[in-house]
Amino acid sequence: MSTPLPAGRYGGRARPRPSRRTMAVLGVLVVLAGLGVAYLGYRNLGSPTISGRVVSYRPLAPDRLAVRFTVTRAHPDRAARCVLRGRAGNGVEVGLTEYPVPAGPQDTTLSVDLTTTRPLAAADVYSCRYTE
Repeated sequence: MSTPLPAGRYGGRARPRPSRRTMAVLGVLVVLAGLGVAYLGYRNLGSPTISGRVVSYRPLAPDRLAVRFTVTRAHPDRAARCVLRGRAGNGVEVGLTEYPVPAGPQDTTLSVDLTTTRPLAAADVYSCRYTE
């Protein structure tokens, strides 16, 4: 003999489990979403496809510097923009300019005059990115 359970004490009946087909479809969707996130992460955070480096710089005036820099890119058919900055002897940023890099050869060397707020000790390419 069994006694009926008190109503409301143990909750309702268990919900039916999803079918195997539903679980398989959900599993495939989760894997595809993970692959998509991994691809985007690699594309945005992986090895850079464009980089810049200063080749030389020379003072033109106490507050101006001529900077030659080279941009190396994986997609030379795309235009880019590079940010160059000047730093004082104590490391403080004293000048900043954004310079367009037209589509062209894989390694492109350009010159730009960098105006600064104080005399500077060094210049560097802060970043480069594609514009298209």
